[in-house]
Amino acid sequence: MGMQVESFEALRSVKIGNDEATKVVAELEGHTAMKISEANAPLIAELKSMQKGLNRTKWYFWTAIVIAGVVVAVTNALNRAAASAPL
Repeated sequence: MGMQVESFEALRSVKIGNDEATKVVAELEGHTAMKISEANAPLIAELKSMQKGLNRTKWYFWTAIVIAGVVVAVTNALNRAAASAPL
């Protein structure tokens, strides 16, 4: 069984009404979710930072590919021009 059901049943076993037990379980669930979010906040910040770094690296990579393509095209053009020039 899940924690919510077990908590609800435990509350019911000590004669706490359905409505009150439901409210307590809902509060516990909200508190747990908040604590998990707080605990994960530094990890999420680190992941976002890493994602920015990866995006920047991709930009550098593709820029280098474009520059290399331009260099190859210019070199080929200069070689063709030199080959066709009279001696």
